[in-house]
Amino acid sequence: MIKQSFGTLTPSISAIVTGFLLSTSLIVVIGAQNAHVLRQGLSGNHVGVNVCTCAFFDTVFMFSGVYGINVLTEKVPFLQTLIIWAGFFFLVGYGLFRLYSVIFFSDVLEFNPSNLNLKQSLATVLGVTLLNPQVYLDTVLLVGSVGTKLSYSLKFFFATGAAVASWIWFVFLGYGARFLRPVFNSVVAWRALDTIMGMLMIILAFDLII
Repeated sequence: MIKQSFGTLTPSISAIVTGFLLSTSLIVVIGAQNAHVLRQGLSGNHVGVNVCTCAFFDTVFMFSGVYGINVLTEKVPFLQTLIIWAGFFFLVGYGLFRLYSVIFFSDVLEFNPSNLNLKQSLATVLGVTLLNPQVYLDTVLLVGSVGTKLSYSLKFFFATGAAVASWIWFVFLGYGARFLRPVFNSVVAWRALDTIMGMLMIILAFDLII
């Protein structure tokens, strides 16, 4: 009985670990989502909303991809093209806004985004999530393509492992950013952060279409 139980459990654990490691390797990189969550974490601005939104949609997309929705983009190429161009325009706009803030904002309080209300903060995080093709590529296509090769009984465990990695990462990024706050008590630091983020968003945008 015990031997049979461990024999049944081992593939499940293996699937969880595989999903966790794959997801971690994809999300622990500089991107629009991570940059936004980091900035909100530094300012203490609706951190929970931003963290939960990113992790929630990652979970939905990963499970959708593992259970086969990634096949839809292969059958409807126009859908993938639409996602890419929508993401391009959003990332360029977001990047230009960050650079604009560097040039025209001089007060340190204006650099601290804590003055964003809940609606504005939620709208921004939804933008960097739902209009960001990299999110779909990582979760629906890459995680999904690996998950679809597993047996039906292991898909859930694999997707769960991938989703757990996302939740851990965004909680760490959002709430761990508080330890960097002393560094960002000056206008110069916020200027540097916004300049880097602005340029990064524009580079990511053009990387989508090249």
